[in-house]
Amino acid sequence: MAEIHDLVMRLGKDGAKSELIARLPDKDKERLATSLVEQVEKAAQIMLDDSNAFSISYSGFCVLALPHKALPNSTDKWERTVADGKYSLRIEPGSLRIGGNWQEFGVPFGSRARLILLYLQTQALYHNSREIRLGSSLYDWLGRMNIPVGGQAYKAVKEQSNRIRAAKLAFSMAGEKDGRSYDGFQQDFIVKSGVIFSDDDLSADPRQQRLWEDVIVLSETFFQALSAHPVPVSEAAIRAISNESWAIDCYVWLCYRLHNLKKPTLVTWADLRDQFGPSVAYRRLSNFKQKFMPVLCSALAVYPEAKVDIESKSKQGIILYPSPPAVSRDRIHAVSLPEKGGRQLIVGN
Repeated sequence: MAEIHDLVMRLGKDGAKSELIARLPDKDKERLATSLVEQVEKAAQIMLDDSNAFSISYSGFCVLALPHKALPNSTDKWERTVADGKYSLRIEPGSLRIGGNWQEFGVPFGSRARLILLYLQTQALYHNSREIRLGSSLYDWLGRMNIPVGGQAYKAVKEQSNRIRAAKLAFSMAGEKDGRSYDGFQQDFIVKSGVIFSDDDLSADPRQQRLWEDVIVLSETFFQALSAHPVPVSEAAIRAISNESWAIDCYVWLCYRLHNLKKPTLVTWADLRDQFGPSVAYRRLSNFKQKFMPVLCSALAVYPEAKVDIESKSKQGIILYPSPPAVSRDRIHAVSLPEKGGRQLIVGN
């Protein structure tokens, strides 16, 4: 993947496309050309972006993610456990009273839910507060992420927002201390309180409407976990893959893993399937690998600093190498907000 970034630097976007397509065997050109072009487009978008903006993800969401599609029933729960069984996530759907009636909302899913969560987490840490003021700011941010804010797109964002507001989640971690095994857990709602309007006109300009009135409040449990374990991710990278929930998951996972590594680490295809699959959908590793490779390439295209061997000689999986963080330290500085007690916060230049 590093070669794509090098070619974009030397030849420009169009030159890199031509060079890479020319190298493809004739029998593979039709099958692989579209994917290559998409990777070059994403790589160029990242490399030409001079913005220093970044967002924040809770490390737990870097390892365990939301579903990509709606679950069959609004009452279904979502559970994910990483391959070694150490970390687990459980999300329970909830209900909200809107317009005088209680409505059931399923588990949040897809790229829109992930983007909304990124926005909420970033705002909370930027202002060092569980209270987040929204107004039109959420829609302005989604617009920067190339997400349309009118019509059905607004309806989808509002639906995912309500699902996030109603959902209850629990993170658990298994470990050992003083020779004894233990199971630790944190559970709470993501959003503790807020106000929802039931009379929004979906045909109107959504920037003049509000998903919640002025302020929402994150739960203390979630805010403390986020504050203790934040992972910076590039806004330019998220923008390039904003409609690809699977690629977003892979990218934030790489952001979390790579710069913490001390040595090359093999991640098997079986482990990748169990984390990103899920395994029940891809009982054959070859089927999962075929589906996941384009996702991994998308994530690597927007993370130029990533050092990942996706064609490992062992054929057992991919090899991760210690890599610079996706958001370099010179793009991050600490500022003090006296009105918030003078705490040092991590924000973008």
